[in-house]
Order: sequence, then C-alpha cells, then structure tokens
Amino acid sequence: MMAASLVIPGRRDIEANSFHFIKVTIPEGNEGLLHTYLEAISGDPDIYIQYDTPPTKDYVYGHTNYQRTLTGGGDNYGNWVPLGYYREQQLKPGDWWIAVWANADNVRYRLRLSRGDIQSMNQNGGSVTGQALAAGNMRYYKVDIPSANTPLDGYSTCEESSGDVVMFCGTPFLPVRHKLAPC
Repeated sequence: MMAASLVIPGRRDIEANSFHFIKVTIPEGNEGLLHTYLEAISGDPDIYIQYDTPPTKDYVYGHTNYQRTLTGGGDNYGNWVPLGYYREQQLKPGDWWIAVWANADNVRYRLRLSRGDIQSMNQNGGSVTGQALAAGNMRYYKVDIPSANTPLDGYSTCEESSGDVVMFCGTPFLPVRHKLAPC
C-alpha cells in the first residue's frame, strides 16, 4: 500500500528507448488522487501508467497498451484521478504500474509519488491565502455543500499575486483539467 508520499530512492538512470517500472498498490477507499512529480535531471523522461499490467508503448490490437501518459520536456507534475470522472469517486483499487520511459536519449530522473493533498474548506467563510504553486501543478480543495438548494452565487473567487492561475470546479468528483471549463 502506498504511503502518503514515496520518493523512489536516489537518481535513476535509464538507457535510451528503455523503461523503468514501479508498481504501486492503491487501496480500497482511496480519495481518488495520485500525484506524481517527475524531475528530469537529464534527457527527456515520459510517464506511462496502466492498471494491473505494466504499460508498454506497443500497440495491441490497434490500441495503445497504457491508460495514461505524461510527456513533454523538463520536470512534470501529474494529478491522476479516476478515468470515469463523473461516475467514480476513487481510483480503481489494486496494482497500478508506472513506467518511466527514456525518450530517444539516456535519461537521469527522480520520481516522487504521493496520495495527493485534498484540503477541506468550510462553505461559509472558508479561505486559503499564501499558497505557492509550481507551474504545471494543481492543488485540490474540498467543500461540503449541505444541499442542492444551497445558493452558490458569488461563492468562489480566486486571486493571484503573480503567475497564471486557473480554478477548475467539479461536483461531486475531483475536477479534471481537460474535461471541465474554468469556474
């Protein structure tokens, strides 16, 4: 079972066009969020994730053999939520495989995995200030709303002192950046 945070020890080196595999067991009753931070020390590492079996970049019967991917140069943050965003409240319990791929050249990287951090806020008067957030990362807040009849006009605001910040809202599940419009 995954602890609150897990750092894969030390730096890892992978030869070009090769994988390094990590198996993570997600428990029943999880909060529906797996957070990854891939630090690219050198080269261009990518992440591929698959439930139950190790992912590959091969095509099987015309389909990719991975369910999720995070690609792009440099350091990358991943916030993995249930694939059935509007039906599932947790990640599917069981073994998940995370593969780090050395894209074209040899790669040196560090990987940090965590359950993610979902902070609770009060509906009436709840606020947070002084929150720093790295580019490309996400932060999650949970607000329990007592009933469907609760008015939400003017309920949420988001201010930033520097950088570009976008707030995404989802109900009753975690918001997914690519599936919901900003609030």
